[in-house]
Amino acid sequence: MPKSWFKSTYERNAFIKEINSLYWRPPGGESIADVRLRVRNLFDTLHRECAGQSVIIVTHVEFMWAARAELEYMTDERWVELERDPSQKMNNTQILQYSRKNPVTGEIRKNFGWRRSICPWKDSIDAEWIPIERKRFTNEELLEQVNKIEPVFSLI
Repeated sequence: MPKSWFKSTYERNAFIKEINSLYWRPPGGESIADVRLRVRNLFDTLHRECAGQSVIIVTHVEFMWAARAELEYMTDERWVELERDPSQKMNNTQILQYSRKNPVTGEIRKNFGWRRSICPWKDSIDAEWIPIERKRFTNEELLEQVNKIEPVFSLI
């Protein structure tokens, strides 16, 4: 459904999605955060049953975003930042490819370390391998994040 039609037809839902796209649920649907749980289950199954094999998954954009978030260990904040970035838009027929093999040295890593994106009909998408940066937090950074959270209730 085109965004303009969604906004005019479902104004309230469009407003809520704009505020919190990661946790927004369409009526009768699931949020990207919900989809991430299904993605984890799929990856667990692939790890168990397809170890050492190449796998192709054909799916829709929301599932691709959820898979990307899992494979790239994105924080919620990073996901929202990328999802709102027009240069990160995913298109119909777009392909995300992940690799454990360093495209320069040929070294094989334990986890996926590189991603590239290809869209057959859109030349402007960069098909170069991009390293996956996994953010590691110090104890101080984690404590700072916790202190930012507003308490929902307090004990007397």
